[in-house]
Amino acid sequence: MKLKYLLALFAGLLVTSTTMKADDGPDGAAVTVSASSANPNPVCVGSLVNVTFTATPTGPANTQKELQITGTNYNWTAWDETGVVDTEPNGTDEWTPPDWKPSGCGSKTLNVFVTVTFSGTQQTGTPNESSYTTTVSSGNASATVTVVDVDSLTPDFSSSQGVQGGLEGGSDPLTYWVTPCAGDIIVTATSCPNLTASQLPAGWSFTGGVEIDKLHRKVKKTDLASGSVIFVVTCGTTTKTIILQNDKTNAVYWATGNGGTCDCDDWVDPSPKHDKCGNSLAVDCADSVRYVNGICRNPGNFKYMYNGIWVGTCLYNGGMNSFLYKTTKHEGRILCTWHLTQRPTTPTKWTVTKYDCLSGSGPSQDCRVAPVWDGAWGNPADDLTQPGYPANSCENQGTSCP
Repeated sequence: MKLKYLLALFAGLLVTSTTMKADDGPDGAAVTVSASSANPNPVCVGSLVNVTFTATPTGPANTQKELQITGTNYNWTAWDETGVVDTEPNGTDEWTPPDWKPSGCGSKTLNVFVTVTFSGTQQTGTPNESSYTTTVSSGNASATVTVVDVDSLTPDFSSSQGVQGGLEGGSDPLTYWVTPCAGDIIVTATSCPNLTASQLPAGWSFTGGVEIDKLHRKVKKTDLASGSVIFVVTCGTTTKTIILQNDKTNAVYWATGNGGTCDCDDWVDPSPKHDKCGNSLAVDCADSVRYVNGICRNPGNFKYMYNGIWVGTCLYNGGMNSFLYKTTKHEGRILCTWHLTQRPTTPTKWTVTKYDCLSGSGPSQDCRVAPVWDGAWGNPADDLTQPGYPANSCENQGTSCP
């Protein structure tokens, strides 16, 4: 028995064809098997891959007696790494296994084996004839395709991207909080096997945000304030989903200020508060005045500053003077400032200055008066950790200043 192996490339599939010469029937019988496919290569996992195998038989040679071939039978078997895919015991010379959906990822091979049986008559003497049957086995023909699935889908929180964020515990689908700094956050998908964007199959789908290429998409971090963004990548029967959302707002306000003395020497806050987006809060001493001889004429006032923007001044000594601010849940971004200055007199008056750091709106001021001051009023109206709030807040007490 002689084997001849032929390699050919059909529609992106590596195909091995085999020719075998029979030695169990009349001399010269042989079969060549080839393969072709309309499927692209690679394909997504779970896709039906149609490979058509064609057997080309050469009948027994008429070397000794008069032969007459009256029938040819093709018995096909196809298998891959999982076992037998399909069989066709009474086929024709062309066969497409109907059920090949290769599983897993990587290089997958479909093999076939065909047995071809010739039947007919041969003349044994005038006028006598006898029947004969000869079987020719083709050996293995194969077609190999690269199968792709989704391996991972992750946001880039690397320091090089300057992105602050993390996974929300217990979330399903996986949900990541993102600090609303400037710039983009990039979401990266990877495939198995690890292909470049240009190598991915046509069935690869990646949605959410703005496309960079088939493996990367992005969204502006500040856009997450308007709502979460869902990213979904799919290839065949595999899919992965993640959600990016703005970091939530912390329930409490924080206090700042270095506790220094603001007299007749102006100074700049030596230890301002910085968030992870590069913003800063400072309490400076400003507006002091001295006479020519150096004697203090007017002591300075504490001034609240956000990125150099004025967001409040302490006008009164001895009363309530608060420098408060609110951050995201993970303290990555300063969201707003709140400043209270209250005159320690009866009747009393106070001024609340508020600034929205995300939108840049403000500062806004509200001056109010009341017969007496209650120390329980000294927090913002949206600080719901305080008993009786928001009603008990100084923002909702007294009346507007005349």
